[in-house]
Amino acid sequence: MMKSFLKDDNTKPEESTTIEQYNHELDEAMARISRDEFTTLEELEKEMKAW
Repeated sequence: MMKSFLKDDNTKPEESTTIEQYNHELDEAMARISRDEFTTLEELEKEMKAW
């Protein structure tokens, strides 16, 4: 299993995240938090128990 993670597979190059993209994603996340659009840890734990 570890070999599959460590294997150098160049069939699909990874996309790098630019600083601008990273900052945009952070801004979007902060806006969702401001609108109370998030899941609390307690809500997530309750949901996970139903899996």
